[in-house]
Amino acid sequence: MIIIKFWVIRRKNANIILNLTKLFYFWFTSDAFFNHRINFSHPQMKKARYLADSAPESY
Repeated sequence: MIIIKFWVIRRKNANIILNLTKLFYFWFTSDAFFNHRINFSHPQMKKARYLADSAPESY
């Protein structure tokens, strides 16, 4: 809603906002940020990730 509103009022500002939303979307969904969030913010998830990485893969 806010992006559409800015798009109608100021097209240049809307382009900047859309680019920032794309940037943050790709940053939040990237593997680097996901690993960073697991390793430093959630000790339980860090432990589970370590166990999963050290376990032999079975397909």
